[in-house]
Amino acid sequence: ATPSTPTNDGAASPKKSTNDPLLQSIKQFVNLTNSALSTFEQATDESSTMVVSRLRQLGTQTRHIAARAMSTYDHRAQYGPQIVAGTAVFMGGIMALRTRRMPVG
Repeated sequence: ATPSTPTNDGAASPKKSTNDPLLQSIKQFVNLTNSALSTFEQATDESSTMVVSRLRQLGTQTRHIAARAMSTYDHRAQYGPQIVAGTAVFMGGIMALRTRRMPVG
C-alpha cells in the first residue's frame, strides 16, 4: 500500500458493541419506519386497485353508451321529426325556466 492510502488492518477502527443504546434505538426507529412504510404501501395498493377497478367499469359503461349513441346517430335520418320536436321542446323549456314563464295551456 502507498503511504497516502490507508490500510485496513483492524487496529484503526474499534469494534462497535451490539448492546450500544444508540444503535439499539436506531434499529428500533428503522424497524418502526419500515413497518409504517409497509402499512402505507399496502393501503395505497388496495386503494389503487379499487380505483382501477372502478375506472375499468366506467370505461366499459362509457363504451357501451358511446356505441348506442353512435348507432342512434347513424339512424338519425329515420327520426328527423322526433329529433326536431324534442329539441324544440327542450330549448323551449330552458327558455321558459330562464325567463320564469311557463306557458299556460
